[in-house]
Amino acid sequence: MSKIVPVLSLTKLPFVGTDPSAIIGLPEVLTGKRFTLDRSTLSIEMVGGKRTAVEIPAGTIIKVVSENGDGILDVLWDGRLASVFLVDVEARGTEIVEKTARV
Repeated sequence: MSKIVPVLSLTKLPFVGTDPSAIIGLPEVLTGKRFTLDRSTLSIEMVGGKRTAVEIPAGTIIKVVSENGDGILDVLWDGRLASVFLVDVEARGTEIVEKTARV
């Protein structure tokens, strides 16, 4: 017989009403951002109607075109669309920061 364990109500916790990303460390929105890969990383691409593992080489610039919320990013690189893990981009990529004009 399984034991029933009570679950805490989020409404009774002290951080209710604050920004959830500040509490649990949610990643910022990456869609539209560009990164240079410092090391190669594995991606998945559709090749001939089949999912295929493809290595994106170090030095490649990738652009995030969408995020699925499960730690997978769709990126463009060299005109190709691929899916990569968010953790790989965080560990192996350096964000390209665009300079903005001063006002």
